[in-house]
Amino acid sequence: MDQITQARQALSNIGYQINAIGVGGRLDPQQVKQALQSLANAVTALMAAVEQIEQRTKK
Repeated sequence: MDQITQARQALSNIGYQINAIGVGGRLDPQQVKQALQSLANAVTALMAAVEQIEQRTKK
């Protein structure tokens, strides 16, 4: 799986986790922590995808 596909999956995951925060009427700190970690992972994956795209366009 390439970095672009990984970035897409990471963004999808963070979307689901953000939507899950507060479900049930209360804010769960663990859900917030997991969503923030997923956001950090998505940013890392996006950076790798951008680097991959840059390498492809330099050729």
